[in-house]
Amino acid sequence: MFRIALFDNLFRRPPFLYSRCWDLLDRVDGMSHDERMAFKLLQERKILTLAQSCDRYRGRAGYKLSEVPLLNKDDVRSNPAQFIRKFSFPTTNALTSGTTGASLRLVRSVSSVVFEQAAMDWILFKVGLNYPASRVAVFRGIDIKKLEDNRPPFWRLVRPNHLVFSSNHLNRDNVAEFAKALAEFRPDVLYGYPSVLESLERLLRESHHRISVPFLVTSSETFATESRKRLSTFFSAISVDIYGQAERAAMAYSVEPDQYWFLPSYGTIELLGDREDRDGLEIVGSSYHNSAQLLLRYRTGDRIGRIENLDEVCLGVRSFGKISGRTNDVLIGPGGQVLSGIDHIPRGLDNFSRFQFIQHAVDDVEIRAVAAEVPSLADEADIVARARRKIPSTINLRINLSEAPLRSASGKTPFVVQRIVDGQR
Repeated sequence: MFRIALFDNLFRRPPFLYSRCWDLLDRVDGMSHDERMAFKLLQERKILTLAQSCDRYRGRAGYKLSEVPLLNKDDVRSNPAQFIRKFSFPTTNALTSGTTGASLRLVRSVSSVVFEQAAMDWILFKVGLNYPASRVAVFRGIDIKKLEDNRPPFWRLVRPNHLVFSSNHLNRDNVAEFAKALAEFRPDVLYGYPSVLESLERLLRESHHRISVPFLVTSSETFATESRKRLSTFFSAISVDIYGQAERAAMAYSVEPDQYWFLPSYGTIELLGDREDRDGLEIVGSSYHNSAQLLLRYRTGDRIGRIENLDEVCLGVRSFGKISGRTNDVLIGPGGQVLSGIDHIPRGLDNFSRFQFIQHAVDDVEIRAVAAEVPSLADEADIVARARRKIPSTINLRINLSEAPLRSASGKTPFVVQRIVDGQR
């Protein structure tokens, strides 16, 4: 296992390329507004040149990036191959679903993988954390063991300094086991989804356990300001929140609540919409580093609040308040546990265009699946098998093959719909 971890570390941090990425992050961070603008224009010309070898962008050599049509998730989902460069050397293939509940096929280059890791390490280094050398306790949607297995351990040491916990086993009955494992491991970092760390904090507090950790590192979900402050106080920790997407279109980070900074060395940021719109401005990103699959002017669907000085915010010269749209798509188990990683379930189920999870009670979940093709009994069995990796057998699953997802009063189609009445959680 440790050999695999060593290979993964060398893959993500190959010395020469990793050092070049770090130098770029340092150099751009030290640039003035005008220097950042010149850097942005140069990088845009480079990615437009690379994009010439993609079917989607062929013939746009003389274009400015702002003249390229906006890109939606459905455009990529319907034909991902048209964004992949001819004769490129992709390193990883990935499936993601996100909050849309439908798979998105992605390809990443070496430069993308390494820069992503360097950027995260660099951000954490700014607040005094040497992440590669740190002891890290991971609380994300990672499967450690079958959910029916309620015997400890609920964690696995995947490398000498990384202890990965089964977040979906965390409940009132075994929180003491988690507390004991954390106390023995003595992590420098708790790294996880905000919703899972909120559950950990709540269960530790209710059971009168107290653990101090120097750093909290969160990503993938919104982190409410009051929750973030409460967790920082409980764990006596510095809180760092990192914003990104599986599509790697944009990156931002926060070391203080309600103060985020875009990373200008990562890609071009655009903020679209009406400044007076109460929903805020949509984040549109174009990565500089994925030379295998070019997603230009990609609409993330995430938004930031109404702001002034858009140009300075996009260039990372000025901070902004918060990001909305990064929903905490979790279910609640009968033992009070937060079941995370629900968005992993639809990955690879290509016969379905959209999924939705509707929780009617702590022991009753409806999976609404919108089929792209005529579904079969095998498809239904596959849905259940995948769902059981994240949802325990104590919760009844109902498969609803539907023509359309459930919409909210505002017309939106949330990935997880919570209908649990107060007191059932």
